[in-house]
Amino acid sequence: MLNNHSQFVPELLPYQIELKM
Repeated sequence: MLNNHSQFVPELLPYQIELKM
């Protein structure tokens, strides 16, 4: 479960940054 969350966090990070730009 933790492994799955670890892959979801880094993928959402660049997504939020692009939305803010």
